[in-house]
Amino acid sequence: MYRAPGNRTDRSYGDMVYQTKDGWITCGAVQPKEWKGLCLALNKPEWMEDERFNTQQKRSLNRSARYEVTEEVLKTLTTEEAIARLDANDVPNGIIHHPRTRVLDDPQ
Repeated sequence: MYRAPGNRTDRSYGDMVYQTKDGWITCGAVQPKEWKGLCLALNKPEWMEDERFNTQQKRSLNRSARYEVTEEVLKTLTTEEAIARLDANDVPNGIIHHPRTRVLDDPQ
């Protein structure tokens, strides 16, 4: 399975590409408010106190672990469910369209 290399580079921090149950999305949780929103959207409030993620600097240093736990949850959600939860918690996000499938169906 293809994995965008930007997700795991030392320069990667903000927006990342994640697989959902039926597609791909991008979402970013850079600011503390966005991180809190992501934790709440994914029903993982314990991540806010997790020693690996409880500051912006630690979230950056532990980006691989942050990516893995986030995608683990997102893979259990459909793209529509994930986007709705992220939107409801003010987490910047977007659908990654596959040119042969969803792009033609998106009203945007």
